[in-house]
Amino acid sequence: MSHVVYPEGEGFVVAEVWRTESDGQHYVDDVLRPLVGGLSLTAKDTHVRPVWSFARP
Repeated sequence: MSHVVYPEGEGFVVAEVWRTESDGQHYVDDVLRPLVGGLSLTAKDTHVRPVWSFARP
């Protein structure tokens, strides 16, 4: 539903909004982590947080 990347410290944060936690976890494990690894970067732990409200323009 949404994808945001912003710098933090010496790296960056990738924030994703998905309809379900399992959809998001699939993307992180099967798509995002391999892409990050292919760039010789190291992905840190995934943190799941609930979204209480989401609106698009």
